[in-house]
Amino acid sequence: MSMSMSTVRVLGRVSIAMLLSGVLTVTALAPVQAAPQVAIDDPFVPQILPPVDSTPAVVVPEPLPKGDFSLDAGDASDWELAAPARGVKSFGSRADARVDLSGVDVDSLPVSARDEFTTTYTLPGGSPVMAIGESPLNVEIGGDWVPVDTGLDHVSGGWVDAEHPLSPEFAPRAGGDVVTLNNDGYQVSWRLLGAADVAGSTPKARQDPASQVTYPGVLDGVDLHYQVQPSLVKEGMVLDAAPDSAPAYQWVLSAPGMTVQADDAGGFVVLDPSGEVRFTIPTPTMWDSSGVAGVRDRSLRRLVRVLRRLAMSGC
Repeated sequence: MSMSMSTVRVLGRVSIAMLLSGVLTVTALAPVQAAPQVAIDDPFVPQILPPVDSTPAVVVPEPLPKGDFSLDAGDASDWELAAPARGVKSFGSRADARVDLSGVDVDSLPVSARDEFTTTYTLPGGSPVMAIGESPLNVEIGGDWVPVDTGLDHVSGGWVDAEHPLSPEFAPRAGGDVVTLNNDGYQVSWRLLGAADVAGSTPKARQDPASQVTYPGVLDGVDLHYQVQPSLVKEGMVLDAAPDSAPAYQWVLSAPGMTVQADDAGGFVVLDPSGEVRFTIPTPTMWDSSGVAGVRDRSLRRLVRVLRRLAMSGC
């Protein structure tokens, strides 16, 4: 059984200032449906008024411009464009703009420019093409833009990924703040209440840098699992077996200057002092490999989540 408790995602650039501590509580109980509303007669409810007739609007015709706006046939043929690959924008003019990218390995092309959400490549003929991402494609390190990398480097203090929009840091043990996210000099971190001080580990026998960290047995029969993805850090709890009763898990979340609020979709949003969304925590979910014996489909359910603010920031 696996329970996906939270996914922290960065939206644009993070700006954080003061300190807020809160407890996120997630339980495997199904949400309680609200009682149906009963209409109550109220003499003060305004009555429906009859429609009011209005006079027709006066339409003022716009004068048509004068002149010759015809297009030469030769000019029209020069501006034909081949449909670019999804997420890639081609540049050029007239005959140069007809670019077929269907058989092009864009990642192998030379790069001419980068920023947070775009990477510009140069085709063999010299024409540029731009890859545009909905999430960050590159991160700025030392004044240079480099591609987002989900690989973790092992350091004395655990594991880090400097080439990631969130620059995640994972502690070597689970007894304290297990994850810290960084952006523009600010940090947000959290820890699991009641967690055993077990050592974390990454997958073995991998040629590429690992992007996952697991803290086995962090609770009785529960492993705490993290995965670094290109624009987010995903957290999951893997249960050895289905529990006899609905469990509840609590995290202490600390973030300078951020306000955590529940959203209408069952998750959370993290707002900066101006009210702009900087992070999102999607709806916590729980799933099993199969809800019925002999059936391979996964059984998925949303979880109840509760947000409480602590009086002491040092909790």
